[in-house]
Amino acid sequence: MTDNIICNDPNGLCLAVSGDMDKKTSGVYTSLLKLASGLEQDEAPKRIVIETASATIHIKDYEGHAVAVKVKKGVTTPSLSSSSQ
Repeated sequence: MTDNIICNDPNGLCLAVSGDMDKKTSGVYTSLLKLASGLEQDEAPKRIVIETASATIHIKDYEGHAVAVKVKKGVTTPSLSSSSQ
């Protein structure tokens, strides 16, 4: 499992951070969720996944709070299913 996690309040302010996630960029995850919600008129996005050469970042909204989990390549991906809300 990974410990690279960041949690933001609805305004993008960092509430908690663990691992190598950068507090300075915490608002980016909240902004991405808000921007992506404009893509579908029926509902907000369930999850955003960003893949880079070294890691995958899963971003999910939990009642207005953005939670981002960075999983380095070669590490098992944690479950972010809606059943865990």
